[in-house]
Formats: sequence, C-alpha cells, structure tokens
Amino acid sequence: MNCISSRQVYVSFNWFTISMKFFWFGLGMLLGFFNLVTGVPPVVAAGELVFEDDFSNDLSQWQVTRGLPSIWQLVDGVLEGNLLTTSTISELVPQSSLWQAEWRNYSLELDIQPLAGVDRNLAWGYQDPLNWYEIHFLPDFFQLAKLRNGQLAWSESGEFNLLTPGVWHHLRLDAAGGQIQIWLDGVEVARVTDPMYQENLGTIALKIGSGSVAPVRMKFDNVKVRLLADPRDVDLVVPKVRQDDPVWAEEIYDSAQVWAGSQAKSISRWGCALTSAVMVLRHYGFDYLAADLPLTPASLNAWLKAQPDGYLGQGWVNWFAIVRLVRELLPVWSTLAKPLPQLKYSYQSWLSWETTGLSLVKTKLEQFQPVILELPGHFVVAQGLINQSSDLLINDPARSGTSLAALGQQPISGRFWLPIYDGKLVSLGYWLVKLPKGLSLKIFDESGNLLPYSWLSQDLPGAEADQTLESDGSVLVWENPPTGGFSLELDIASGNSDEDGGVLPVAVLPEWNPVDLELWVYDDQVRPTKLNLTTDLGTDKAFWWLQTSPEDPPVIFPGLNWTEWRRVAYDLNLRGLLSTLTWLRVNYLASLAELMAGLETNYQPDEISARYARWLDQILSLEFNKIEAITSRSETQSKSLAAIKHLRALLTTRWLQP
Repeated sequence: MNCISSRQVYVSFNWFTISMKFFWFGLGMLLGFFNLVTGVPPVVAAGELVFEDDFSNDLSQWQVTRGLPSIWQLVDGVLEGNLLTTSTISELVPQSSLWQAEWRNYSLELDIQPLAGVDRNLAWGYQDPLNWYEIHFLPDFFQLAKLRNGQLAWSESGEFNLLTPGVWHHLRLDAAGGQIQIWLDGVEVARVTDPMYQENLGTIALKIGSGSVAPVRMKFDNVKVRLLADPRDVDLVVPKVRQDDPVWAEEIYDSAQVWAGSQAKSISRWGCALTSAVMVLRHYGFDYLAADLPLTPASLNAWLKAQPDGYLGQGWVNWFAIVRLVRELLPVWSTLAKPLPQLKYSYQSWLSWETTGLSLVKTKLEQFQPVILELPGHFVVAQGLINQSSDLLINDPARSGTSLAALGQQPISGRFWLPIYDGKLVSLGYWLVKLPKGLSLKIFDESGNLLPYSWLSQDLPGAEADQTLESDGSVLVWENPPTGGFSLELDIASGNSDEDGGVLPVAVLPEWNPVDLELWVYDDQVRPTKLNLTTDLGTDKAFWWLQTSPEDPPVIFPGLNWTEWRRVAYDLNLRGLLSTLTWLRVNYLASLAELMAGLETNYQPDEISARYARWLDQILSLEFNKIEAITSRSETQSKSLAAIKHLRALLTTRWLQP
C-alpha cells in the first residue's frame, strides 16, 4: 500500500475503497494477530553504520525508481519531495553500488518534516515497485503495509496524532528477521512481526505519495542506516575445548587399552563425547571439579573411570553419571552471586534430521541451551543458530570448523541438557541396561503393561580415524520409572518392533550363550545401584523380578515360573534336542510342582518347588550323562548337551539357589 487518505486507500497496482466500518473491524482482528506494540520481542540495538547522507552536497547516492526526477530537490542542504498531482508516487533508493544484498537486517534513522498534504510515507525492504514495506502516516492514524508481487500481503493500523506539520520529527525504524519496530521522537509507534517474512529484505526508500489530496510536500534529512543482528540468530559462546590439546591429548581414554586393539588409546583419539561434555558443563559454570582441579577432558576422564558407572562398554560416556556429578558440584560451587543449575538429561534420536532433528535442536538453542550432537562416529556441541538457516554454529572438539554444514554430515541424535535453577533438587530417576546386539529386554509392571524406553545405539566416539571397531551393543533407558514390582523379560531380538518392545538391532547369536548384564537403577537423586542379570540364554527367554521402593534399595531375583520352564523344555523337545521320554517325565513333574506350589493350603511353596527342581535336575542329569558318554557325537547330540545344560541352569538359578 502506497498512500492512504482517511477515506480512500490508493495502491499503485489498483484502486479500491474500504468502508471505515470494515476497516476498524479488520483492525481489531489484526491487532491480535500481529501483536501490535506488545507481545513481540525487540530487535537488537543498532550497530555498524553502513550508509548515511545529510544532503549537504548532492543526490549522487540516490536513484529514482518511480516518478520524475524533478520531484526531488535539494534546498539549503535538505531533501524536499514535491507532488503537485493526486494519485502519484515516487521513491528514492540508494544506488545499487552503495547497497549490499547481505544487509537484510538494519536500522534506519532520519529526520522528516511534513509541509503540505495528508500523506507521509517511508518504505523499506524495497526490492522493486511491486515488493516493499511501508509505514503511512495520516492525521489521526498510521498504517503499516506489505506489498508482495503486486498484491497487498497484509496491513496493520493504529491510532496516531503526533506528526505535526512544519515541525522536524526524528523517525527510527528497526527491521530484522521479520520483526519491525518504529519510533517517532523516541516514542514507540509500532512493533509487529511479519508472518510472511522472506530473507531478501531489500533497501530503504524515501517515498512521497498523494492519494486524493494534492499537493504533498515533505522534507528529509540526516539519513543513517546501521546493521542489526538478526534476532533469530543465537550464539551461546560455549567455551571451546579440544580433545587433542597437548595437555591431555595422550592420556588413556577410559579402558581403551582393553578394547581399542591396535588403535591409539588416547583422549585425542576417542574423547569427542567426553570433551563435548566438558564444554557443556563449563557453559553452565562448572569450571572446577575441586578447588585446585579445573574441569578438563583429563580430569573428567579420571572421574568417570573412578565411578562404577562412569563408562559403559567400549568407551561410552554414561550421561547419567554426568548428571550425578553436577549434583555433587552444586553445593560446592553454586552461590547466591553465581547460582549454578541442576542439569536434567534427555536423549532424542530421529529418522530425519531435516524434518525432526533440526527443529528440536533449534528450539533448545532458542532457549539458550547448547546440545551435544552425535554424528556418525563423532560428537560436537551445537551452540548457535545462523540466520534461521539449516546450518548451526558448533564447537568441534577435533576440528577447527565452526559450522555444522562444513562437516558434511547430518546429526543422528542429540543429548539435551535442561538447566533447572531451583534450590531444591529435582526428583530424577532412570533405569539403564547395556545389551549385546541381538537381544531385547522388556519390563512390565504388575498389571502387565510394557514400560516404554529409549533405545540408544551410538557409534564408538572416535573422530578423524577409520571406524574399524564396531559398537558392541545398545543401551536401553527408562526415564522416571515408577516404583513397585516389575517383570523383566530377556529375549533374542526378532526385528519386529512390537515383539521386541521397540526397534532393536538384530544379530546372530550362538544358542545358550552365557549373558552377564548390568542393570543400573538410579533413584530419584541419581544415586546408582548395580543389579546383575546372569543367564545362559538359549532360544527361549530369561526372566527376573525387580522390586523398587522410595525407601529401600532395589532388589532383583529370578522370575521364572513352572509354566515358562515347561514351555522351554517343550520347545527343546520339538527341536529334537530333548528326547520325548525325558520331556514327558519332566513335564509331568513340573506340572505337579506347579500344582502343589500353588495350593492355598501350602505355606512353603518355595520348598516344594525346590524339592521338585532337584528331582527334575536328576532326570536331566541322567539324560546329559548318557549323551556325554557317546564318544563320537553328532552335531544334534552336541546341541542337546548344551540345551540340557541350559535347562538345568534355569532350575538352579530359580529354585536351587541357597
């Protein structure tokens, strides 16, 4: 929209009339939509001066885009615009050689003096006569408008009566990242957000126009343009730390001497996740582990190695141990003058970085929270947004680059850290188990409901080297689990997410493979308890029962029952690994054990089950010894030995433990 009288709206591409009743109804709707004056955050203060003109010499810095050049004259060091006819528009814009396309966010200041007519205009974001923004002052109201491809994209109005003819007024306009603020003589007139903002903002434009009233005469002076930071940009200035710093580069990372093979064992080789954690902790003010011990990759590595749960498997940083460390440091370093936060950890993976991951990370960065990003084989810290683009500012612990796009890799997951500034420690709780690839672990509550978990499978944390080591498993995490009794079911992963309780990697495992698992139960203050899950896993399931409470330490014990044991034996018989005669005998005894142990009159069910378990073990022992005596066993007979050994182990684990 170019110029407006109180009765008529004139637009260069068309004429149309709006009744004032409709106008003010629309105004009420638009005020709520665009958050006029309130509700929109201010843009950043003006910075570098890139264009100015006090009109003391000539108009060589300007060019006319519409109208006759004679409309614009210099009079006593002041620019004057004069229109003698109605329905006329003219603009002056900076010469193209003096304006850079990169100037998308800027602040415009100038002095204006209305002399004749009712229309006073100023334009910005000017690309051509069909694309621009404008503020249009009339005697008792103003109108903001955006023209896009020759069509009125939106407009916004408000009451106004401060522009006095014959008096100089100072006008300031800030336009950055789609946010627009306008002041007149130091008083804020409007603050809006353009919902259709595009990056190609365009130049400033000194504008004069007449609607139905002519002549129009305006004076302009002291034009200054300064660059602004895009308010959507974020730079958290996370401290930069390198894993290859000579001070700690060659220190042994975790237990790399055990699992790194012929590769280097150092922090420089494997310490990207470790170093990323250091950067995030320092960002939140945790600079020291002790009074004389700065927080560095070396000191954090030593602390994690000293914890029972500091590292998992082959060098995986246990982020819950980091959460606990923060809680230990809070009472030491947090003060009224410098309060430090609790950090609540969460993990998120995504199928698509562009459609899911990027928006999640942007949201955290806009909330001033850095994010540790996992790339294939590497970790970096996301610490800023660049002009709302798909690129991020990063701190790379192994490389010198500061842009995610420059790495040429897309993140596959993120480690998020929510700072909580609260004098009372927030209740947090987690369960964590590391599984070999090819296994699934499901946990059910007492009502048989499956507890949801997060599945974490990450590459080994090594940068700048060939990934000759493969990750040896997956980590399952249950966040804020309830207390009570729970059934644990360990099985071979099928590849079916419904059967596995989630999407888990499938691997070929030898039957009756001995499995030793560690289930870490963290209470509401992130204090850990390690529970061991040991079984000879065959093609069947293994079961445990977990009991937790707010007051007592968690306990776990075998959860196999007679029905499940009979199912295992029956499956072995079907596969030809347990003779039919033996199967009939053990099934009969196991059925009887289940019946007797379940009688209401029986006050010692465990003793009865143990008695039947000993008889069953004797029967299986006879079968085992018979096959073992065969000097030249077939492959099936060798498998039978392993199957019977497994079946006996289930009896011992569940009912014959002292």
